[in-house]
Parts: sequence; C-alpha cells; structure tokens
Amino acid sequence: MSARSVLRQIAAASWECADPGVQFDTTINDWNTTPNAGRIEASNPCSEHLRLNNSACNLASINLLSYLDEGGTFDVEGFVHSCRVLVTAQDILVGGSDYPTEEIARQSHTARDIGLGYTNLGAALMAQGLAYDSEDGRAWAAAITGILTGAAAVRSTEMAEEIAPAPLYEGDAHGWQRVYAKHLDAARAVDAVEHQSELNQWLVALWELANERIALHGARNAELTVAAPTGTISFMMGADTTGIEPELALVKHKKLVGGGTLEIVNQTVPRALRRLGYGESQIAEMVAHIAEHHSALGAPTWLPLTFRCSRVPSVTTWSRGPSSPTPATSR
Repeated sequence: MSARSVLRQIAAASWECADPGVQFDTTINDWNTTPNAGRIEASNPCSEHLRLNNSACNLASINLLSYLDEGGTFDVEGFVHSCRVLVTAQDILVGGSDYPTEEIARQSHTARDIGLGYTNLGAALMAQGLAYDSEDGRAWAAAITGILTGAAAVRSTEMAEEIAPAPLYEGDAHGWQRVYAKHLDAARAVDAVEHQSELNQWLVALWELANERIALHGARNAELTVAAPTGTISFMMGADTTGIEPELALVKHKKLVGGGTLEIVNQTVPRALRRLGYGESQIAEMVAHIAEHHSALGAPTWLPLTFRCSRVPSVTTWSRGPSSPTPATSR
C-alpha cells in the first residue's frame, strides 16, 4: 500500500474524531532523554506527553500575548523569568501530587517529568501582523518555543545542583546529554527573527548554558515542555487562541455545562490591523462588520494607510492619498 495514502487516511480519521493518532517512532525515541529506562511507545490522548509507559506530568501554560508590547517587541527577559518560576513550582508538585497507581507514582518520582507550555500563539502572531502559515511566523514561534524549553532546561540543571538530579539521570546521563546537544543544534538552525534578532541570541545562549551545566550537574526533569491543547485554561486566561493553534473563528460560541452558549469575540483584531498599518476609522469599520456578520468576509477592502509588503519582488502597489492614488514600488 502507498505509505502516503495510509498516513493521509490516518490524519483524516484523527481530524474527524480525535482517534487514531500516529507517531514517528524512530524520531520520537531519538529525542528520548532516558533510553536505557525504556522506549517511548505512545502518548497520552491529547498527544502532548510523549514519555515512558506509566508516566505522568503536571501542566502549566503561559499566555504569550502578555509578553508582547504594542510595538511588537517580545519581553524575552520577563518570559524567561516566568519559565524559571513555573519550572520550580512544577518540580515541587511532582512530590506533592497523588497518582492513580503505585507504578505511575514510582515512574513520576524517578523521571520527574513536567509539562511547561504556552497558549495564545495564534493571537501573538496576529498582533505582530505575521501570518500563521508564513516563514516569519514559523521563525518567531520556533524561537519562542526553543527559549521556553531552554530556560526550563537551565533551571532544571540548577535544581539538580541544588537538590539532586532525577533518579533516572545516573543511568541515562549520556542519552540525556545527547538530547540536550540536539536541542543546541536545532537552536542554531532556527531562522532569524527579522524584527527582533535578540530572540535568536537568547535561544542559542540558553541552550549553550544548559549543555554546559548538565555536563557538570545533571538535570532534575526528564521532560520539560509540552504543547498541550490548553482549552479550559486558555478560556480562563482570556486568550483568543488555544495552545499552538491558529484562530478558529473571529467570533466563537462555547457551549456551557448548565445549558446555553457563550459568545467569545476575538480581541486581537484591532491590534493586528493597527500593526498592519490601518487607520483607526478603517479599523472601526472592520470591527463593526465582524461584530455584525461574525466574519471578516465582505468587510471594506481598502489598502492600509501605510501599506507594507515584503518578499514580493517587482510589485507595484497603490497608496491611498487625499487625491488620486500614486504608485509606489515595494520590495
């Protein structure tokens, strides 16, 4: 049978009903920090926790939009600080939690897996005027994701120095360090974030430090970060988008347990339009259209007042002026 056809059918079935799922066994186990302790054979139903059988992790999600200012600059220092605090708290929770079976409790205490993550990626990209499916969008998301895990890795090595490495570390130090080295290679390969190059500098620096420290002190947590669905927690934090997903719709309706529905309106649209160069009157018209029709389809279709186009060679655009339009060449 055609492998492409089989994978397409599995992907379509997963999209329809959330099961079955498929994972690339060789790739996943190549990133297993504890290969001597066991192989990774499956994930949890939501697919974010890919670890050994009978393992568990506690989750924590950071709202990315909270670290982005109106000018599109990401507060990387504040973000790293938040990662460090949460990793500390999550490691404490490993020992303070109850587990459904003795085997899961034992595995959790020996691997000390945690699941730090983020939400609102779609809205954070939108607020910067970056398309979700774009090279710039992927570069920004890759840098932020690598910084998240890199900051967690550094903190994990610090806790290993202060307290002790995870019990599984002694038997898997080589494999653990090999995975950290793979992270560093991946960090160096991330495309440059054009409008904030220091993100790439932070990314590489964190993983260089993590590699130096794990060789000296070991690490406290076999798993550090996950990409969880974050549905309920995103709703509680007022996020427009969940997890790593793009925006589902500009106006969404959530069914309530007690009956009825709640209308949720995307709050990032004005900020995104402003970032793209639209004037306040244009934004007001678009927002009014979305409020009435629950979609941007059919909204007024004029160019932004400060039209910006990138990576499109030899294109002539028209800027809107007080009188007749004037041609302007964009890069």
